[in-house]
Amino acid sequence: MKEFFNKLKNINETLIAGVVLLVLFIPLAFYSSKNDDSFGFKCPSDFQEPEEYINSVAKWISEYFKKYPEATEEEMMAVRDKLIEKNRCGKAPFVMDESTLYGEANTSIFSSDELGFTFQYPDYLVAKVYPDQPNWVVVLPKSKQVNDKEPMTAIIISEATDSPEMTAEQWLNGSNSGYNVSRDGDYIRGIVGGQDAVIVDNGWVVVKHPDGKRRISIAYLVEQEKGAQPLHQELQGILDTFSFK
Repeated sequence: MKEFFNKLKNINETLIAGVVLLVLFIPLAFYSSKNDDSFGFKCPSDFQEPEEYINSVAKWISEYFKKYPEATEEEMMAVRDKLIEKNRCGKAPFVMDESTLYGEANTSIFSSDELGFTFQYPDYLVAKVYPDQPNWVVVLPKSKQVNDKEPMTAIIISEATDSPEMTAEQWLNGSNSGYNVSRDGDYIRGIVGGQDAVIVDNGWVVVKHPDGKRRISIAYLVEQEKGAQPLHQELQGILDTFSFK
């Protein structure tokens, strides 16, 4: 069952509404075993089609984390297991074709000779370069393009030239970065695309281009005051596949 939930977090946003993507980044336990909420739970045997079942599971996960945003994945699965046992659920009348539902095909590739880098991202997002900001790549949900009222959540990847040349860490600690440890948190050193990088607690990443002159900044743009959530797992996927050309 744990493998199913792990894979469920990678399917199309229209099925999971992005909520389950936060699971890997929630560090603290919150759920109380005394709570009897079912969160609209339905047994697998109540469904005739795999897609209906996946939609139901995704909706249930979304409702659970709305009430318990600090719960862990293991606690969430334990609650669902208890509900399956409590309701004496039977088996689903269909076979889940995991290779179809969770294949590696549902990712897209951004590649730019001008910017000099490439990365992969889920296909429920879109990566755009705007004419008035040719050094910026904006990665955002496709749904935002058809619904302007949807709160903004995006990943901004920008390129700039350092003068004088300096490391990513030197730039971050310099006067031009705007970095404030009390506001943004501490940082760690890491590797992105084979290059030295600094990763700030708030998700901001600065990595030096191999040419030694250009600098890449990767950061969230999120209207959290309107209920939007950062694209945590999507950012991790971008960092894992990021490479310079």
